Amino acid sequence: EQGDKMVTGHGADVDTLVFAGLINHVDGLINAGTIEARGDVTVGLGADGGNAGLVFGGAVNQTYTDSGGLKTTGPVYVSKSAGVVTLATPMSYNAAGQDLDIQSGTLDMSGFNLTVNDILSVSGTLFQGGGGLTAGMISITPSGLWKNISTGDVTLGAGGIVNDGVVKLDANGPGCGADDILIRSSSPGSVRSWNGSGFFLLRDVDV
Repeated sequence: EQGDKMVTGHGADVDTLVFAGLINHVDGLINAGTIEARGDVTVGLGADGGNAGLVFGGAVNQTYTDSGGLKTTGPVYVSKSAGVVTLATPMSYNAAGQDLDIQSGTLDMSGFNLTVNDILSVSGTLFQGGGGLTAGMISITPSGLWKNISTGDVTLGAGGIVNDGVVKLDANGPGCGADDILIRSSSPGSVRSWNGSGFFLLRDVDV
């Protein structure tokens, strides 16, 4: 499919639709399939969600905008040969068991919050910045990088962190600065595990 697409209707059953242009989900359900976006993605105020999966693909830069409608509840993937997906609003995929998998390419939170109900998996690159990051579990594979050189906080669910790649949380750079990155449990008082064979750099954080 070429050009910009406005997704509308009710009960739409699809397999995989690949859109080269803008996707604006303005109304209705998207069910039983996968939408692959290769341009910008907007969830409109009237969107009714659905159980479809969503893939950010292709090689060009993309933006994600949530205008307040219901999101789809299937898995979300960043699977790009090049380019960056940049948040223009907070992103929350918070349906029960919903995952976000950054398989390749980069997701830049750009100062906005990111919420993932279940597993956030990073095989590409996650740039956090000043937005808060909440996930049931964070898994960094050997090729993955999670980088926060700003002040965005982290809230971990019961799965904790498994890092076999690189995790760099450094609020203020070299030296001893304020502990501006807060790392917290989603259940106060419950310990969250940090495991894996990867590289950790934690500086100017408050655990």
